[in-house]
Amino acid sequence: MQLSESKAIRRASMLACRRDLLELARQIGSQFNALSPTAKLPDEILSRVFMEVHSCPQNGPQKSRGYSESDDPPQLDPHWLHLAQVCRRWRAIALQLSELWSDIQIISEEHIPFVKLQLECSGVR
Repeated sequence: MQLSESKAIRRASMLACRRDLLELARQIGSQFNALSPTAKLPDEILSRVFMEVHSCPQNGPQKSRGYSESDDPPQLDPHWLHLAQVCRRWRAIALQLSELWSDIQIISEEHIPFVKLQLECSGVR
C-alpha cells in the first residue's frame, strides 16, 4: 500500500509542478506580447481595424457556388475571426464589438454552436 501511496503523492506533486510551469509560461508569453508595437494601440483603433476587416468582402468557394447534399459541407470562415485569435486582448475587444457578430449565416447544422455564440455576442436577447 505504501508504494501506491508514494506514487500518488509523486504524481500529485508533478501535476502541481506542471500546472505552475504552464502558468509561468503563460505569464512570460503575456509579457513578451506586451512588448509588441501593436500592444500600444488603443482599443478604439483595434476596434476600427476589426470593423474594417469585417466590412471587406470575403472571397472563397463557400460564397461562389451553391451547396448540394452530395458536396462536402461548406466551411464557415468569417475572415475577421482570425483577428480574435491573435491574443487575449484582441479576443476581448472582438467579443465586445456586437457589430462583428451580427452578420449571421447558417450554412449547415455544424455551424449552430457558432451561431449561438454570434447571437450571444451580438447583443440579441
